[in-house]
Amino acid sequence: MATAPVGCNDRLPVTESRERDAQIPFGQDFTPSTLGKKLDDESRVLPWLLRTATSAENRRELANKIGTECLSHVPNDKDRRDMASHVVNAMKAYHLIKIDTEAIAITPVGELLRDAGDDERDVLFARRIITMCKGQQFLDAIKRYELRGETPNMEDLSIELGEHGTSKNISTLRAWLARAGVVTAIGTSYRVIDEGLDRVLGQGVASLYGLNRLELEFLLAARIIQQQQGGGALDAVEVADLAEARGEDVRIRRKSLDRFVKDLAQQGHVRLIAALTGKGGSRTAFELLEKSVHVSEEQLRELLAQSEAGFALSELLPLDKVVAELGHGTAEKIGRFGEQLAVHLCLMLGLRVRSWRKRAPHSEIDLIAERLASLAYQRWVVQVKNTDGNLDADQVDREVGATTGLGVSHILFVVPRAAVTQPALNEIRVKSRLTHLHIYILTTSMLAEKKAEPILRHLRRQARQFEAEKRAESEARERG
Repeated sequence: MATAPVGCNDRLPVTESRERDAQIPFGQDFTPSTLGKKLDDESRVLPWLLRTATSAENRRELANKIGTECLSHVPNDKDRRDMASHVVNAMKAYHLIKIDTEAIAITPVGELLRDAGDDERDVLFARRIITMCKGQQFLDAIKRYELRGETPNMEDLSIELGEHGTSKNISTLRAWLARAGVVTAIGTSYRVIDEGLDRVLGQGVASLYGLNRLELEFLLAARIIQQQQGGGALDAVEVADLAEARGEDVRIRRKSLDRFVKDLAQQGHVRLIAALTGKGGSRTAFELLEKSVHVSEEQLRELLAQSEAGFALSELLPLDKVVAELGHGTAEKIGRFGEQLAVHLCLMLGLRVRSWRKRAPHSEIDLIAERLASLAYQRWVVQVKNTDGNLDADQVDREVGATTGLGVSHILFVVPRAAVTQPALNEIRVKSRLTHLHIYILTTSMLAEKKAEPILRHLRRQARQFEAEKRAESEARERG
């Protein structure tokens, strides 16, 4: 859900499209249907373009061949030349060719697609678009509408992604993803086909969104060692050593390495096996489960960087369903529904999730998110107490204290199945008034309508009230 930034005066956002720089590559006229009319087969468009680019000596020659062989159905000569020039520019924007002055050179990506079989070329190109050409942002935009119970049209999606409402770039990206079976049109609206997305990226990719930096680097290092040795047991210490060697700021504590690997096993990324023994004693061993094997490391990093939710929106249930299921199932399911609620709240507030389940002394922080509002950096902590026990003052004090050293500016307590004791509410008011922190709270009654706008109204009301109290306290200190 797109929202306006929270300003320095801490007023919570109203729901409207977020301004951002254009993210989608230029793509006017670079569509299978436009270029395939004369080729009589849309599946021939991409290989034909790439073979032609390979043999063309310069930009003009490539544009002339496109105009003659693909766009001859366009009656106006100037329109035909302009469209051909647009196609060449789009091929460059999608990293299929390089243009040095007027000379044309096909890129390694272009060579890969040119030489691929007809049954895999569309999937390879869709994977490239989703990971490296901001396609995941496009899919997330569609999902945000679906989570609100709406179906977006192309104008909606263009504005959502910072493009002009009549931009052709979004429709071009959509057309190539549709060829790979990732999106489909329903009238003038669009939806994501989850089965097609799994086929392009791999079924395990969604589970990688919740990883923190150390976990991601550890798994990427494990992939490298597995490829080098051709499978078999992996030594956790050896993997950690490689992860640290590849990243200057990566430090994985050896004393807690066993617990670190067990956490990854619980998340379904690795399988623990019998410990390895040697001169140094026994060492934690594991097997890497085959997740996201289709996606290269570069693509995976770009894919995860695009997610504003820090979460695969394809895995996120609608808000009303999340709220309805908060108290059902096993303890693990209840915890997962609480996390999904936290992600919904971050989307409402325009926050980007940066860390999950971060351990702190005497507490665990559910979500850490951030946003640059105006010229002020904000770092939010979202703590979900998804139990039927009331939030008390000791818990407020302990969890606020756990944020020390994290550079936190805002804290949101969410108590979806209970209430807040009066001492806890007083503690929140005192800390909001006397510290730099802005602390908010959502309880059962505030979530009853299960819709975004009422929840935002509650938070805005709290923001005004707490800000007034903070200002009054400041004025009283100045007078005293």
